[in-house]
Parts: sequence; structure tokens; C-alpha cells
Amino acid sequence: MTAVSNLYTDWRVRRALRKKQIDFIIEQRRDPPDFYFKLSKAMLNEAQQELNSSEDHFLLELIQNADDSSYDTKETPFLKFTIGNEIVETFQNEKGFTFADVDSLCSSGMSSKKELEDTIGEKGLGFKSIFAIFHKVIIVSNGFSFSFDVARDLGTIVPEWREEEQYNKDSKGTTMYLYPKETSFLSKSEQILNIEPFCLLFLRKLKRLEFSFSNKDRYTRTIEKSPTGQQHKVALVECCKGKETRKEFLLYDYWIRDIKDIKEKRRQNISSTAIQMAFPYPTPKYSAMETFKTYAFLPINDFNFKFLIQANFVLSTSREEIRKDSDWNNLIMDNLYQCLLGAFTTFQSIDPLFINYFGKLDQVHELFKIHNLHGKMMAYFAATSCILDSSNTLRKAADLVRDKHNSSEFISNNTLYSSCGKFFVHPTVEENCLDVLKALEIEHIKVESIASIANFQNE
Repeated sequence: MTAVSNLYTDWRVRRALRKKQIDFIIEQRRDPPDFYFKLSKAMLNEAQQELNSSEDHFLLELIQNADDSSYDTKETPFLKFTIGNEIVETFQNEKGFTFADVDSLCSSGMSSKKELEDTIGEKGLGFKSIFAIFHKVIIVSNGFSFSFDVARDLGTIVPEWREEEQYNKDSKGTTMYLYPKETSFLSKSEQILNIEPFCLLFLRKLKRLEFSFSNKDRYTRTIEKSPTGQQHKVALVECCKGKETRKEFLLYDYWIRDIKDIKEKRRQNISSTAIQMAFPYPTPKYSAMETFKTYAFLPINDFNFKFLIQANFVLSTSREEIRKDSDWNNLIMDNLYQCLLGAFTTFQSIDPLFINYFGKLDQVHELFKIHNLHGKMMAYFAATSCILDSSNTLRKAADLVRDKHNSSEFISNNTLYSSCGKFFVHPTVEENCLDVLKALEIEHIKVESIASIANFQNE
């Protein structure tokens, strides 16, 4: 009985402390010019217009906040959405909000996480994007229970304490109750929440996302990142309406270290950062290759790469554009080639068609094209024995010929080399890596050469 009583007393003490902390935040924001001038209405409205540029932005921000949270090492971090017409409920099994977390949500450009390398968030401002879709949110976490409401003056940055019984409970994790502006939210929520599963590849902590829909089908969609037991390889497993799909990726990390003299206020005190790339495995055929979005932990845009790139880019407020005027971004761009090179040398032996990922680098967005990734990779390929011949041996481009006449059926590789010092490109490579072979100017064997070699072979 004493233990139960003590638990109840501890909970009441914690609730009283949380109430005082919320009151403190409210009091500070009553005089914005002195303490909180950055939170003027004009600035918030301007930022809100940028954040509202896409309807699914709120989803990415909630995932971002969840991935930036702290979790018990004994549990698998997950985020769950339960979607209805009148309310959307989220739950994440994190340790719970701190005062600094709450203060950050009430801030603009003053996040408690913005200088940490292992977090996605840069500013409390991003959380405000939920108000593009929702008019009110109630948050219950670690003794806190408070709400934001667009109907109140500065209601998106000044919290209101909630004393209702359903929020006054000692429970693990963080729960949010979001109230849509439109009562028909459920009818379009499936499209909005049709998030690409690839985002899990680059999230630092979250391992599972779950979406439950309260429509007539009442179905659940889960996306989970799963290890494969093999180095560099990870699987994404998606279950929806009784159907399970599994996709595997090769992941490569390249670290930029000892960063100095970079003038970027959003990346102060960060001395190292990673570039990550994810390649679908096995390498798809030439005709089946698709483009993927580039990520800053969450998707930014499609820049026409045939694989996924993740880096801690400095983004516009809307998270949809990479800042061109950032020295930090230029540093990342300057190191993309080294990351590509490392990925190729690591995965070439795993998949002989891996070279195919680099054939269309000349077609990427201008933002990346100016760094000449295509030219640099082709120069490396030309100088290196990295293309498979018909005898499964890696050769330099200058030592190879293509074979559109299928002459390898009656001319052996050894005979071809004895005759003209060349080897046939492996037929699978020739069929699937056309762009690379063309860029390296590997020519087809001439008909007259075929006849001459055939005669030589028959003598």
C-alpha cells in the first residue's frame, strides 16, 4: 500500500512541476519584445506559408521529431499513427518530453537539438507545419499535458495546460492528439500518409512506422527496417492489407572529418558529418532502373539519381530545397565523389552490375551536375580494371570490345586477345550497362575483324 501511495505522490509532484514549467513558458511569451521578439506574429505567418507548400509536410515533421527523441536501449523505437475522421492520434515509445523539448516546440529557430550531429531537427519552427492540416494538437508526455490551438492568439507558440482526467495519467512514451481542420480528413489521409518506406533507411533511431486507418477496411500498414545479417545490407519490410513486400539495399557511409572554417550558423560546433548512399540490391536491369529522392534524413526532392543519397544538408524552411548559398552544402557536394568511389570499390565484388548505377550521372539535376560526378567516375573506370569480361575477369575499358554480332559464340576470349589484344565485354554487362560502356567509348568489334579472327582461328 505504501509503495502505491509513494508512486501516486511522485506522480502528483511531477505533475505539479510540469504545470509550473508550462506556466513559466506562458509568462515569458507575454512580453515578446524583451525575451522572445523572434516569435512575432509576422515571422511565424511568413514561415507558415513556406511550410504549407505540401500537405504531407506535417507527417515528415512528426517523424523527424520522433527520430530525434531518446529511447530505452531495450526497446525497438517505433512511431504509430491512428487515423480517423475527427482525430489523428500518434504514439512513440520514447522516454518522454523534457522542459527543453517543450520550450523548443514553443520556439522558432531556437531548437535544443540544432547543434547535434545525430538529430534531424534544426528548429522548433518545423513542428508548426502541422497547423497546415490541424487546428489543434494536445500533447501528453512524461507528466506534461498541454495543447496548441490556432483559435487562440499566438496559440501555435504559446501552450495551454490540460487538466482533463484522460490526460492526467502516468504512462510511458508520448501521445499526440491532432484535430484536422477538415472533417473529411480520413478520405484523403491514405494518399497523404502513403509515405515512401525508404525514409526508414536513413532515420537514426526509428525502426518501425505503423499506420492504422479507421475506415471501413480498418487496415494497418507497417514499415520496418530489418538487419539481414550481412555487412552493409539492410532490408525494408512492408506489410499492408495482408501483403508483405521486402526490398534489400546496400548501404555505404562516408565520413567528412575535421571540419573547420565553415561559416554556417546552423552547423556550428559540428566537426564531422556523414554522407550515406543506399543502392537497391541486386542492381536492377538497365530498363528497370528508377530514380530516387535525395534525403536530409527525410525526403527533399528527386534530383534524378538512380540510388538514394542522404546527407545533413542545410535546407530551406520548407525542407524542399537544398540551400545553394551554403558553404556547408558545398563541402558535402565536394565530397560526393569520394563517397561514390568508396561505394563502388566496396560493392563491385558483391554485384558485377553495380557499375550500372553510375551510367546516368550526367543526367542529374544541375545543382549536382556542376560537381562533375559523371566525368570523375568515368575517368576512374577508364583507368581501372573494373569491367567484367566474358571470362568473368575484371578488365580496363581500353582492353574490351562489345559484341553486337554475338561473335563470342564462335570466337573465344583467348583467341580474340591473341588476335587483337582485346576481350569481349561480359554479355550481362553489355546488356545492362549500356550508358557506362558508351561513356567509356568501348566500341563494337568490327565485322571485318570478326571474319579475320575466325579465319585465324580455323587455320
